[in-house]
This record gives sequence, C-alpha cells and structure tokens, in this order.
Amino acid sequence: MKGQEAKGKVIKIISDAFGDKFIGEVDKKLYVWSEEDGVPVQVSLSLTVPKNPVETTATNVPDSNKIEFTQEVPTVQAAEITEKEKQIAEDLLKRLGL
Repeated sequence: MKGQEAKGKVIKIISDAFGDKFIGEVDKKLYVWSEEDGVPVQVSLSLTVPKNPVETTATNVPDSNKIEFTQEVPTVQAAEITEKEKQIAEDLLKRLGL
C-alpha cells in the first residue's frame, strides 16, 4: 500500500523523539505520554498519506527537516452567544429546575 514505507520512517522518528514516552501503535494510531497540569496523559497521533498533499517550498533536499508549508491556516473566530440564545438557555434552566 502506498506510503507504508514512508509512514514507517515517520513512526521511527516519532519513536526516537519521544523515547520512553512512546507507548506504541494500536489500531493505526500512535500513542505517546505527555503531561498536563502535572498529570500524565496519553496523546494519540494518526498518520495518513494524503491524496492531495499541501504545497510546500523545499528550501533544501527532501531528506532534510526544512520544509516550509505555504498553505495558510484559517483563523477561527470564537462563537458568540446572542442575547436571544442566553434568554432561551435561562428559560430552559428555569423549566428544568436547575
């Protein structure tokens, strides 16, 4: 299957980078240990080989770690609750006795 060798190389790099914090691969996901507020948490990573790769500008040979992504990441606006929505929520809480 296309990309298996490439994914294997990436898994090796991730495994080496995380060292003893690399847990392994389960159901096509990689698992690593991280930490949040002093508590260990597991993070899972999915690897896929995209059908439509993002455009890149290689600043040197492909085997190096210097690839610049040229695709812009869209800015996401935080959702704002309208006064009408606030009133609906308050009415619902009152009817539920909460």
